[in-house]
Amino acid sequence: MTTKPQATTSSGHLTAASSGSHTHAFVSDLDRQHIFKAAGQWRFSGVQLQSSDPHQNFYGLSVVLPASLEENGKEHLYTFPDQATGFVLSPSPTGTGISVYQIVGGKITVAVQNDEMKATFHLSSIFNKEHIDVASGALHLQGISYPKANAGSFKGTFDGSPFNPYEDFVAATAGIISHESPVFPDTWEVFGSRPIDTFPSSTQIVSIQMTKNLTEHDYEISPKSTEVFVNCSARPAYGSYSAVRGRLHFDSLPATGHARGTLKCSFLVSGSSEFQFEGQFDVRQPFYIV
Repeated sequence: MTTKPQATTSSGHLTAASSGSHTHAFVSDLDRQHIFKAAGQWRFSGVQLQSSDPHQNFYGLSVVLPASLEENGKEHLYTFPDQATGFVLSPSPTGTGISVYQIVGGKITVAVQNDEMKATFHLSSIFNKEHIDVASGALHLQGISYPKANAGSFKGTFDGSPFNPYEDFVAATAGIISHESPVFPDTWEVFGSRPIDTFPSSTQIVSIQMTKNLTEHDYEISPKSTEVFVNCSARPAYGSYSAVRGRLHFDSLPATGHARGTLKCSFLVSGSSEFQFEGQFDVRQPFYIV
């Protein structure tokens, strides 16, 4: 008996025209568009990369449809945000990172049958004082697929850290991020993150940053380093910490698209107090999420 491989994308198209804080003709990348069902609700999403940096520079759209949507091929009309919800993603006006605009108005006409979705929509979204209006939205996608939020593994153990009882670290999401800046050196970031059940709820992150011109496979971590940095955090509950000593080894460098290696380091809490982390990472693809 053979198992059919899970599709990595849904075939078809997802397009829209945006205006307001961003004027853009959105055409989802063919390998980054999805229809799927989660928690009893149909959803669709799409991403359009604008550069090689999937974290800092892309447009995206993600919509959650009502649980009452019948899979009978008939058209159903829903309003945002009372019945359908979602958000629009756009490069930040500051040029750093992605802004997430919450959908606050609009309508969508959608039909679903046999893992095929057709829809037309228009909507408005806001982020702080900015807004994006989306018109002429059109979707015709077929085949269930899921956005890839986890691009590898990153795990390890903290010892004597402020994170107790969350010292056994297994990332729920891992990835490679390309950071490009007109001011600072271009860097690769290899990271792992996971939510932890604290009050207030927090995200625990271990992050390795290195300048892109580096080609060696072994590095000493120290306060004097200007090219390799390691940080960990669990905000807002526990704060953020920088590594002050340790060793970083790469079997495969992030520039290859596959970062694999080991990390052993110490973080400074305050004064002379330190805690340790030892772990390994195996991250194969650039990271994006929608």
